[in-house]
Parts: sequence; structure tokens; C-alpha cells
Amino acid sequence: MRRRARRHRGGKPARLRDRRYWWSGRLNGRAALFAIISGFLGAVGCSAADEAADRGPVVEIEAGDLEGVAIDDLSRGAVFRGVPFAAPPTGDNRWRAPQPATSWTGVRPAAEFAPACMQGSHIVDWYRGVAGAFGADPGLVDYPNGVSEDCLYLNVWTPDLEPDAPAPVMVWIHGGSYRGGWSYEPNYRGSALAAEGVVVVSIAYRLGAFGYLAPPGDSYPEGRNFGLLDQIAALEWVQANVAAFGGDPDRVTVFGESAGASSVGTLMTTPAAEGLFHRAISQSGGFEFVEPHDADTADAAFAALAQALPDADPRAVSADAILEASEDVLGDHDFGPVVDGTSLPRHQAEAVATGALATVPLMIGTNRDEWFMYIDEDSAEATLADYRRRIGGEIDIDALVAADGMRGAVDRLETARQMRCPGYRLARRITELGESSYVYLFTRVRPGDEAAAFGAYHGAEIPYVFGTHDAWLPTGERDVVLGDAMRALWVSFAASGEADAGSAPTWPEFGRTGRVLELGDEIDVIAPFDQEICRALRNASDAGADGSR
Repeated sequence: MRRRARRHRGGKPARLRDRRYWWSGRLNGRAALFAIISGFLGAVGCSAADEAADRGPVVEIEAGDLEGVAIDDLSRGAVFRGVPFAAPPTGDNRWRAPQPATSWTGVRPAAEFAPACMQGSHIVDWYRGVAGAFGADPGLVDYPNGVSEDCLYLNVWTPDLEPDAPAPVMVWIHGGSYRGGWSYEPNYRGSALAAEGVVVVSIAYRLGAFGYLAPPGDSYPEGRNFGLLDQIAALEWVQANVAAFGGDPDRVTVFGESAGASSVGTLMTTPAAEGLFHRAISQSGGFEFVEPHDADTADAAFAALAQALPDADPRAVSADAILEASEDVLGDHDFGPVVDGTSLPRHQAEAVATGALATVPLMIGTNRDEWFMYIDEDSAEATLADYRRRIGGEIDIDALVAADGMRGAVDRLETARQMRCPGYRLARRITELGESSYVYLFTRVRPGDEAAAFGAYHGAEIPYVFGTHDAWLPTGERDVVLGDAMRALWVSFAASGEADAGSAPTWPEFGRTGRVLELGDEIDVIAPFDQEICRALRNASDAGADGSR
């Protein structure tokens, strides 16, 4: 089966490519010769048919033909891995905006995932730490298919290459603190989500020093946010090509977790991304609206990097040398989108305050115990002392400690400041601008003492959304039921902009009702979690005592 891509604006609709070959001629009385020729052509035809039978599903996109892999549980579906959406950002393209992918002739195999973008081992270390905490062999966690500076590839899972009507599209942006992660981590595989009736696209983007720094000066007019520009290029690719995979370019949802969710919020406030997506889902984001990443700090970080490189020209050194130097001298640098006046013209919080953002339906939420696993008991007391100074007159912090312990209190305060409160503000703003907003709180803790020690940790909701529970995660019937319900809600939102899967309870629109959907042992409608902390932080900010916006 082969589908032709279409352009979203002004192009011809996608259509099946005609694969029939016609031969006509006149016998002219030469029956014997005709019989010989017919036999020869028949043999060739059989050979070609056999070859076609062995071939995976083929689609035609703007750059050329792609051969994917059939999905066992989807008779008309397929997955296409390692599809280039931009040229390799190497050589002269390092620290440049992404350039168009080069076209190819023939059929390009799309059966293998591409290398991840340049990064250290900390994401694998994180997965192995969690696996070990659950009593599993950390060696069960694999590394990506290599790392490379040549990494601008995406993956597509489609439920039906020849649908009666085009399917909604969900574009996943992975997390990893803007310095790690890749588009096909085990929890990001899209087959189960695609089986719900959506085309799933997972994308890569440049990370760390390759994605969010640049040599300062007038010779680099494209700013410092190459990872952000990569995400925009991938969304442009989706607009131009997703119809070939059975997707609807007019119903694109961008969704992500952690740094991926922060990317979603940034895309909502980036003029260059306007019109490239129609809904947004933010899973454990919001911190992009707190402290801005300013250009001066980014330039100082690049200067430190350049000084640590073995060559005076940063473009002349290898990607490995840049990564090694970055890991050495920028280990504590907070990578992320930089307010540079070009690729990101204003701070994301300012865009929300002025209404200069994409007015699209929004789903946003957090997990109950986002930061708990990261909090050091030794530093928790100092953090609480700082909160007592800032908001102690507004909220009883001792009561938080009594209820949740010292680490739990810090987790609630930090998560509220960096995620929940900015998320509530964004959801209300979206409603004020005329669109719907939905807020969730994920509280499910898997069975077992190890899981209880982690709680509903950062990233715990992802396997439920994708239906990809790792073998080492204790997964019971309740987890399966919750995952089914969550995928139905996510897909309903992607299809219509309304989070309504047709089952009780109905998810209320946050901006109009002020209510939140709890996703846990049970699914229930609740008041916003820790809104009193948000109120205290806001009052302190208005009084000039807090740095958050």
C-alpha cells in the first residue's frame, strides 16, 4: 500500500498511488513470438510480485518513498522509524536553524530507529535507578540506537494507511531536562496509542549545548534555540506529510512531558509555531513560565564551553569533544529555551500575561509527587527555611511537614511553584481567550513497598498514556483500567478538543468550573490540589518577595 503526501495549504489531496502497469500491443499474426514475450513478461511479473509481497507498507512523502513495518495488531497500520525531517545539523549546519531534508530516489527503508541526539548517560542512569529501586535488574534498560549529531529524525505510528476519514495526529516531544532523552524511549512507543485511532509522531530535537547555546555575535542571527527550531521544523514536516500516513493536518495535538511539556508551553508562545498545531497537552510542565533563561547567561555558558574546547573554532571540533566539554564545565547549567529576541522574542510568562499565545484547547496536569525522588533530606530543611521566609505568613508550612514529612513538604512547595501554579494560570488564561482547558492530577501509586517510596513520581503517568508498562513495573488490573481510561481521554481531546471519553465522571472544564480530574486508584473530580500554596506564592510575588511569576 502506498500513500502520497499532500501539502496542507493549497496542495492536492492525498491519494493512492497507481501501482498498475499496462502493456498493450498488436499481435499482427506473430502468435508464437507473442507467446514467448508473454511468458517472459509473466515470469518477470511473478518475480516483481514476490518482491512486492515481501516489502513492508510504502508511503510517498515530499522527499521520496518510505518503506515501513507492519504492526501485528493493526491490519492496516504501520510504523515508520528514523524518518528525516531536516538535514543533518553537522558541519556548517551546527548552531544553525534546521535545513530541509535532502530528497532521495528509490524506496528508503524506515525500519530502524535513528541515533539519539548528542547526550550523556543520565537518562539511561535514571531509568536504571528506577528499575533497580523496583527490584529489577538495571541491565534491562537499554541505551538508544547510538548518539550522533546527525539526529533530526522522527517516527510515525499509524492505525490505518487508507482510512475512510483522516485520523487525529498526536506529536510527542520527549523530556530529559533539555540535555537528554530520545524519541523512542521504551515508554514512548506509539502502537497502543495508535490503536485508539490516532496517528502518533515522536520527534527528536537538539539538546544541551547543541540545542540551546550558540556562539554570540551578528554572524548568528537565528538566535540560540536550535532545539526549539527543530521542533517547529518537525511540526512543519507533519503539516506537509502526515496525510500520507492517514493523518489529518488540521487536527494536530502537540504533547510532551517534563522538558517536552515545557516545550509545548514554549511553542504556544512562539510566533514561528503559529498554526502548526491545534491542541496542546502539557504533562508535568509549567516551569517554562517561571524563571526565564536569558541571553547573557546563555552566552556566558557558551564562553565557558569554548574555553574548554581543544580548538579555538567551536565548529572545527568533533561533536564528542563538545559533549565532553559540556559535561565537564556545564554540568550545572540549566539548559532550555532562551529569551533571545529572535527565535524566542519574549519570556513565555509575558506572552501569557498579554495574551500573545496560541489560543488552542489545553490539557495540563501534574503528578502528586513530582520532585519527591530528587529531594535530598540534608538540603530539605534549608529549602523549607527559605519558604518560611517567603510565604510563612501566608501558609502553615509546619502543617505541611506534619502531614507529609520534610521531603514531602518540599515536594509540594516546589511542585506548586514550578508546575501546578503556572499550569493553573495558563489554563485560566486559555479559557479567558475563548478556548477550553482541562487540568488533571495523577495520583496512582503502583503496588509494593518500592513504589510507595517513590509515590506518583515524575514521569509515572507516561506508561499509562502510551500503554507501555515496563516489564519491571508492577502492573495490575487497576493499572490497565486506568491506562485505558487515560488513553481514551487523551485521544478524545486530540480528536475534538474536548476531554470526554463518554464515561463517568465527566471531566469539567477548568477555567469555567475550577475543578480538576484526579487520575488514581479511582477517577474523580476534585478541587485544585494545593491551590492555597499557589495563593500564598502569588501574594508573596505581588509583594516582591518571590521570584516566580
